[in-house]
Amino acid sequence: MSSAVANIVRLRLFGIALVAALVAVTQLTAAPAQAGPAINPPPTTSATAVSSTQIRVSWQAARQASAYRISRSTGSGGPYTQLGSSSGLEFLDSGLAPAATYYYVVQAEYRNKLSVQSPQASATTLPVLTAPSGLRLTGTPGTMELTWEKELSEALEETLFARASADAVGEIAIAVDRRR
Repeated sequence: MSSAVANIVRLRLFGIALVAALVAVTQLTAAPAQAGPAINPPPTTSATAVSSTQIRVSWQAARQASAYRISRSTGSGGPYTQLGSSSGLEFLDSGLAPAATYYYVVQAEYRNKLSVQSPQASATTLPVLTAPSGLRLTGTPGTMELTWEKELSEALEETLFARASADAVGEIAIAVDRRR
């Protein structure tokens, strides 16, 4: 075989080897990432109305999670719309309608992978309550009296009692006299 033909054969073999190497490298870098262990969702989720326009969503930490995605629906079971993300264990959802029920799920996130959805939680925003006419607070540091002209709605009465009980330092007693 002449040296010119031998050089052409060597170049062809070198070219074939080079193409094979390039194909192998391309396949290695283009191969999808292997699935790692599954990311667990937060085991529990809860939602609590904070006001007539806000609900606080909280959840238990999920193993391996670096962040969480929070989603909301107006119907039980979805469909859900993603609200945002948090690296902590709670999220404050604002700008909601009063006296409306919302449903929430949370997904754990780790290295661009998402868990399945957490158990659903729901809460109803507080109603907007109007103060009764003639509302008046009188008393001394030890005793206070709240009076009004019209009968309280049951929702306002419950809210007054719950807020007074939760905000009180020491003991507090509230009596509602419906005879007035």
